[in-house]
Amino acid sequence: VYSYQTFRESQAGYRPREPGGRMGRCPWKWAVSGKKICMRGHISNVHGVAPCPAERVFLSVSTDCTARLYDMNDHVMIDSVHVLKPARSATWWCKRDIVEGVSAEVLGSKTPGSAFAVGHEDGSFSIWLTAKSAAMAAAQDDDEQVDSNPFFNPEDAFGVISLCCLNPLPRKSAPMVPGIVRVPSEQALQVKYSPNGKYFAVALGDNCIDVYKHALVAFEERSLKEEHIEKAKQKALGFSDEEIEMQPFFPYRRIGCCNDHSSAVKHFDFDNFSAFIRSVSESNELLFCYVPSGRQNQSLTEMATKTWSTEHCILSWTVKSIWGLGVGGGSNSINSVDRSFYKVPPWASAFGGNEPAPCPCPPGYISKGSFEPVDVFQTNNFPGEGMSSSWGHHVCVTGDDCGKVKLFRWPAFGFKQAYRAYVGHGAHVSEVRFSHDNDFVISAGGNDMAIFQWRHRVPNKIYVKNLPNKKDEFGKFTISDFDLREHLIGTFSSVLKAARWKAEPFNRLRADRRSAGRSIVPSFDTQLRDALMRETHVSQADLKRLEFDIRLQRASREEFSEDDEILPDRDIVSCAIFPSGAQEAFKYFPSVQNGCRMTERWASITFRTQEECDDAISLFGGRNVIQHPELYRGDFLALYPLYRRVSEQDTDFDRAPKSFVDQHMPPAIEVRTNLVDPVHATKVSTFWVPIGDEHYEEKNCNRGNPHFMFVSDHDALFVDLSWIYSEAMQKVKEEMQEKARQAGITEDGYQYPYTFEEVLQFSQESDAEWNRVEEWSNSDERYGRTYPGDECLPSYALWRQAWHQKARSGKSGSLAGSKLLR
Repeated sequence: VYSYQTFRESQAGYRPREPGGRMGRCPWKWAVSGKKICMRGHISNVHGVAPCPAERVFLSVSTDCTARLYDMNDHVMIDSVHVLKPARSATWWCKRDIVEGVSAEVLGSKTPGSAFAVGHEDGSFSIWLTAKSAAMAAAQDDDEQVDSNPFFNPEDAFGVISLCCLNPLPRKSAPMVPGIVRVPSEQALQVKYSPNGKYFAVALGDNCIDVYKHALVAFEERSLKEEHIEKAKQKALGFSDEEIEMQPFFPYRRIGCCNDHSSAVKHFDFDNFSAFIRSVSESNELLFCYVPSGRQNQSLTEMATKTWSTEHCILSWTVKSIWGLGVGGGSNSINSVDRSFYKVPPWASAFGGNEPAPCPCPPGYISKGSFEPVDVFQTNNFPGEGMSSSWGHHVCVTGDDCGKVKLFRWPAFGFKQAYRAYVGHGAHVSEVRFSHDNDFVISAGGNDMAIFQWRHRVPNKIYVKNLPNKKDEFGKFTISDFDLREHLIGTFSSVLKAARWKAEPFNRLRADRRSAGRSIVPSFDTQLRDALMRETHVSQADLKRLEFDIRLQRASREEFSEDDEILPDRDIVSCAIFPSGAQEAFKYFPSVQNGCRMTERWASITFRTQEECDDAISLFGGRNVIQHPELYRGDFLALYPLYRRVSEQDTDFDRAPKSFVDQHMPPAIEVRTNLVDPVHATKVSTFWVPIGDEHYEEKNCNRGNPHFMFVSDHDALFVDLSWIYSEAMQKVKEEMQEKARQAGITEDGYQYPYTFEEVLQFSQESDAEWNRVEEWSNSDERYGRTYPGDECLPSYALWRQAWHQKARSGKSGSLAGSKLLR
């Protein structure tokens, strides 16, 4: 990145202009001496990307003999390593368990460090071990000692990355002809670990899939004779003395081989139980084999009932319709495919054919067809789908030779499959992968040496932070991922419910209550109106939304009679749990007096409809409490912890009425259902109690205060400045319109801005507001994004209010302040 100026010719960095006002050519000729590195990348073809299975970190490999690691949140390279040989593919070691979730600590929970494998162009592969885990590397910017350490290197997040072992191709390759340069046919086209973490497989260009047993055994743990025998084998296979001495571990031991393909094997998948492999070759063969022997399985009836941990094979029944008519090995053939880990709400077929309706629907958009999503695949979609699917479906992403990245519904089969195509790459897309939380897609551009990070926006999705994080002596959570998923689904689907009509304006609510013969509390409306008038740091639109949320919370705490209608549970499409990575961890929420330190464990929940998602945010949301602490202290806003379901006999304390909310002791909640007890002929109720300190680490507890959930519709791992800016500009527009109305320039109903002067003034204020947002993102003052204290969470609205007070008193001297005062 070069820096220039066009004002003073005598100063460094002057860049003249050509006739017509255009900038001159040859930027290096007039550039300022010294360069600022904006982004480091590969200098040769990029063929493989591998997102980390537990963090927002991904790995890319190239034929320039390097592996580079990037942070998805900060969009920067955080580490790199020279992998000795041109690389073709890569993967991370992980262990997936239905109960405990994903584990990426290869040496155990007591020893930090992550392991990844790299497949090379000559058919060999190497195993690398990092000194720090992916969670520690992703959180390096959150360390308070970073700013004070002059030797901090942001591109050394993983510490020392050391070579564990280097496995050569177990067969003799074709001899090289002198004077002829050829690409080796024994390339490691894909490498992958099994879901249980016990096996490692390599898809090679010599028509084979080699299966190895994963075991990192150091030379120190075996006899000296075994070490010499192993090094002699590597020497006979063509390894240099330097490569042999760099390896402190025994190489992987091959225990199986699948050699039934007639051409190079490009893609393969393990099943969920690590017992079978399905693979696709360049000759469009789809074969199945046993693990670990590699013996072929020809029983298609048996293989049709298996479910697969990944969807990387470009030929299968589930991805039949990703291929267009006449496509197959041609100029626009598909190179890579990947399936999302979790389900998303279905697309609405507004137009039919291959043009689905946008979801969520943008403002002012009028659908030409039915906008209500209809999921017709409520039963088994195909023999290999397994159990009946719930509401929603997966999606899959593809990369082809035309440089396009396409998004399909999964399973993609039928006569014509709808998709969305995205362009950007200048060459064929060699590989595409979803991140572990489905929020991003990483694509490698092959010959254009580019890596793209795409944001995968899922509608009706919320993020839940501050979940139980206590571990036992074996390093496992006391509340496993399986149990925590049950608690989250029950809490957000049935614990708190309220009809939206009860949160309408007060006049309508009063009329409904009078018609029902109930008494009202006239003081609540007056108190709420007075409290909202004091919240001047947000826009009127936010105040209306806030009033609706307060009334909806109040309606959910009302006592019900037996004649009241029982509201249906919310439909949850998917619930994903992640062990670490949440922002603002170890900060108090909502305050030191009423809350506890938040944990790093978080989850994402996707609902069926946008209305259900909005209700969950209104009833459980934490953003209102952060932006309006006075309303929380005045008992207008309420927070809730995570609840677990118990039987009526297990409820160890009295259930308080739902209208009573104690900030220090959340009550147990009784939820009525439509089920009828056949013995007593009464409706069955379920009982829910809050989860307390017994499932949280001691460092996250605070004098017995409850652990409130922080629920938001914004990303739990990083702050989107564009969203903060758009919300702040609504407040700026209202302020400028109010000033113009008071000055008599405009009238009620006037659409501001209208004249050229107003547009120019609004543009200047927009620039000033964006400068303030950027200043907030780097501010270490109270409510700032980088505030080092733990007694409050970042809030741009409160920081902006304090900034205005400083600007009026003349204490602010920033660039944004000078623009505002002008």
